[in-house]
Amino acid sequence: IRKHRRLNVAEHLVKIGGRVQEGWRAAAEKVGLPVSTGGIPPLSRFTFEAPDAQAVRTLFTQMMLDRGFLASNAFYAMYAHQESHVEAYLHAVEEVFRELKTVVERDEVKAMLRGPVAHAGFYRLA
Repeated sequence: IRKHRRLNVAEHLVKIGGRVQEGWRAAAEKVGLPVSTGGIPPLSRFTFEAPDAQAVRTLFTQMMLDRGFLASNAFYAMYAHQESHVEAYLHAVEEVFRELKTVVERDEVKAMLRGPVAHAGFYRLA
């Protein structure tokens, strides 16, 4: 607790999470992909506003993995996250959002998947 206070970890988590949320919104707006964001900054999430959003989310994860990021539609800020990490991540997000817009418009989302659509919530555990 002393370290948490001394390093002002809470402020850092809010700053980093807010930067990610704003980056998602900016990237989506820039490329014209309908996305909504939510959650408190350190525990952020976004959703695709598209038909078969779960398949789009699965493709987002696949495309981010191709760029070296294990990413989903959620972000949990950590003290170790630095601005340089966020910049690299958001650069990849913008690239992926741009590609997703085209794929969604062409109705090719499922054709692009290399595996099944990911299950949401606890369904994957049953």
